[in-house]
Amino acid sequence: MAIRSDLQTELKRLLQSEMIRGKVAVQRAYADWRRYPQYIVPLSESSIDLIFAPRTVPTRRTRRDIRLAIDALDWCSRGPRFGTFILAVRRFRLLVLVLKLKEYGKYVIGVGIRESSSDLLIQNCDEYYSYNELAGFTKTSDVEYVKRDPWELVVESGQSR
Repeated sequence: MAIRSDLQTELKRLLQSEMIRGKVAVQRAYADWRRYPQYIVPLSESSIDLIFAPRTVPTRRTRRDIRLAIDALDWCSRGPRFGTFILAVRRFRLLVLVLKLKEYGKYVIGVGIRESSSDLLIQNCDEYYSYNELAGFTKTSDVEYVKRDPWELVVESGQSR
């Protein structure tokens, strides 16, 4: 959400969007909050729990990704109460988590920056929304997007040589 200037407005829009169906049980944001003090108040006012995951040079973002994955799998173990997971991240690199959640029969909605999200990840989410379309919440599946057989691409790449 850091790419937006008015976080409070964007959070309200997100939480009232068509993407949210039913009751939201858990809302968490994982970050090194020392680096983003300007977001603490708007997130807290939106009833989002702030999980402090300090950034260290060697681990970069790994610590918060691991913490998010552990929490998500913990919620899976609590039974059917958690049926849908919405993962909103700046850089979407959590394909393994998405696949594991789907293995547990969970519905997964991804929200991220389309340009930095892998096609494989987007195809594995049940729904995917792009930050670039956040104002209108355009699903990637609603945008013209051609899925191709990977083997066709391999054959094509061999023919171009």
